[in-house]
Amino acid sequence: MPEHRDSIPEGAGPASRRTSSTVDVLALRHLTSSDGGDGCDDVSPIDNDDGALEKRILAALGRANGLNPLAERLVSALLRIDMPLQLAKLARVPEENSDGFLLVVFDAVIDAWEHDASRKWAVLLDQNEVLLRAKNALRAARQALADLDEECKKVGPLGRGGLAESQFWWSLPKLTAAIEQEINRFFEWTGEETEPPRPRAHRRGRRPGTVENPRFRVFLQRLRHAAKAYGGRLGLQKNIPGEGALLEAIKIVAPHLPGGFVPKRLSASTLQNIISGL
Repeated sequence: MPEHRDSIPEGAGPASRRTSSTVDVLALRHLTSSDGGDGCDDVSPIDNDDGALEKRILAALGRANGLNPLAERLVSALLRIDMPLQLAKLARVPEENSDGFLLVVFDAVIDAWEHDASRKWAVLLDQNEVLLRAKNALRAARQALADLDEECKKVGPLGRGGLAESQFWWSLPKLTAAIEQEINRFFEWTGEETEPPRPRAHRRGRRPGTVENPRFRVFLQRLRHAAKAYGGRLGLQKNIPGEGALLEAIKIVAPHLPGGFVPKRLSASTLQNIISGL
């Protein structure tokens, strides 16, 4: 895989000059209006000012409130490189649909960088021993609740005794689900990225298709779904023309993602396992 850069992609600075036609392509075609699905005002052929286009894209991505400096820098950078257009071409997205596909690419890349910032914040939080103990305890509790859910399934809705016991086992999953939801909220607030807990019988080793950074699975899923939704495809069949584009797409986008976001030694078989786990 290409070497990652653990910094904002090149071109993110306000004084940088664009080196590709991404900004020109988007400026010369209208992005779908808010009543058409993507929530962005039309861009006319003469409205090719970079700043205006950046604002329209940020609006389409729901980040136009001035509180997202990282997203603003990334949109500026992505408009000045040809990576987004390369992905659209590789996925064989029809030209008339490429604006929507490009918005998803922008959003997915921004999400990767925002998640990376949250992850680094979580690492700093873990230096607080009290908070770290609470996180470890809640992680164990979350797994215990998953095991309890499995026990509820074994007992069944009728229970093993009388009416009172049946009512207990029937109502318990609702209670555990509510507790798990609040635990998940805690982990989201502290920036913790966790895998769903597994039943006791499947706890050894890594779950098939999982990777060190679960967010990478989400990134893959968004790219593939976007390609399909806009008339293209990002497949994995290397021996079929046009069907092995996903691995090449990851190679193209990897240098513009945070360091460590894309797994090392990524192969078609590894991607297939990840996809199978989606």
